[in-house]
Amino acid sequence: MNTSGASSANLPAEMTDAKLAGRPLPEWRPALEAIRSAAGLPTGTWWRFHHSQSFGLNNYVVKLRPHRDRPCVEREEIALGMVSAWALPTPQVVDSGDLDGWRYLVTTRLDGEELAPWRGQGMWHLLTTAERGLLCGQIVEAAAQLHEHDVDRSVAGFGNRRDQWEAPLSASVERQRGYLPPALIDDMERFLESVPSPDDHDVLLHGDLRPGNMMARLIDFEDSLAGPGEWDFIAVARHCSQGNGQFFGDFLRGYGGFYPGDCDALKAQLLAVLLRWDRLQRHDADFPMMKFARSWEELAECLFAIT
Repeated sequence: MNTSGASSANLPAEMTDAKLAGRPLPEWRPALEAIRSAAGLPTGTWWRFHHSQSFGLNNYVVKLRPHRDRPCVEREEIALGMVSAWALPTPQVVDSGDLDGWRYLVTTRLDGEELAPWRGQGMWHLLTTAERGLLCGQIVEAAAQLHEHDVDRSVAGFGNRRDQWEAPLSASVERQRGYLPPALIDDMERFLESVPSPDDHDVLLHGDLRPGNMMARLIDFEDSLAGPGEWDFIAVARHCSQGNGQFFGDFLRGYGGFYPGDCDALKAQLLAVLLRWDRLQRHDADFPMMKFARSWEELAECLFAIT
């Protein structure tokens, strides 16, 4: 594996997301050709994955990220190294390195069609209920395989969601202030203290189980980290089941270890995890009724309905 990086291609030191999204493919080619040469890839025609900084060449994928996003590709390389010996079909790392202060990662590419583009709906919303159910079953299988493997929270460069669970409750309250009703804000610390913490079993989290990261198999590990498996449940609820209690229930039953009597406790725990780790307002477009909840039970049911 190359660690010194490709030769200079005059990439800018930093660019805003808007400028990156609007930069046409020809402007990326000098950098891509430098990476191709450094990684020993064959010649071919480059294409771009939507408006991202991910590019395809034959059966390879090149991810190129500016300095601020360097941890994303570093995490992905670590995660892919962990899963390379597992039964789960995932891309293989071919090369990585630095180019003009940017970080790149070269992997093989899995066969298949993406279920949704970056920041878009894609074919996922065109699938029938039965087809979505089938794919949710495949997501269950992938998540369960990931979560079979312990991850040491001390792995260099790898984040751990449990660190945020252990942060002061006041930080979680402030994160939701201005979105939740004042009565819930005033009661949040009591609610969070009443919910048992996830067990101390840290597993490899995919971090973003959504259609845009799948070809009915996991293809993108940029958000990977360690922590309680419940974090991946939240991503499935947000991006796949989206309030459909049957989908989410099937996911949990397929995952194993959850039974009808566990539902209320599980929904409360998932809500507590989300309140501690993220801003609910970021999920507003996916759950527009969430802002009208007047109790923790209503809020948990809106987000994590199970039938």
